[in-house]
Amino acid sequence: MVPVVLAHLSHENPKVRFAALHCIGQISDDMTEDFQETYGAEVLPAMIKNLEDPVPRVSAHCCSAITNFMDGAKEDLVMPHFADLSAKLGKLMQDGISIQKENSVTAFASSAVAIKEKFDQYFGETLDLLLKCLDSNPQPAYKQYRAQLIEAITLISSAVSVPVFEGRADVIIQAMIFIQKSNLEENDPQRSYLLSAW
Repeated sequence: MVPVVLAHLSHENPKVRFAALHCIGQISDDMTEDFQETYGAEVLPAMIKNLEDPVPRVSAHCCSAITNFMDGAKEDLVMPHFADLSAKLGKLMQDGISIQKENSVTAFASSAVAIKEKFDQYFGETLDLLLKCLDSNPQPAYKQYRAQLIEAITLISSAVSVPVFEGRADVIIQAMIFIQKSNLEENDPQRSYLLSAW
């Protein structure tokens, strides 16, 4: 079944590609760890390739499938692909439309958590990117994206070793304080993510 699903990731119809990605995301969730261990070496590179799908909704759904996949992925599976994966997700976070931005930042954080303390080497540049995305997306339309950026900062901070986190802790705390003092609306999703971050 899996080879058939993978073959449909390159189908000419974007709805078929979307459905194939949805299938991978669902199997990743339903058969977590077993699926990743058995088919991960084929599935993960295929999904990384589909992050460049020309249809935004398809590439965004690819990010969601990666998020599901990472929940059961071991660091030795993810690590060889992490540089390519993070570069493509980072591009979507900066240049994508709202749904691509939101889904890519969650996929990025899930990938970072999957490789655990091996993420140490990427922490500084990733934090800089996430803070840059916070600064450059102040519009009300990006409230949910900003909330997910806060969540991502929280998750990657938990993934790294204590000495690495301590080196950038002040920057993170100042960013959180700035957001907290920015008169957020009552229903702004950033409120709950900030509470979780603290």
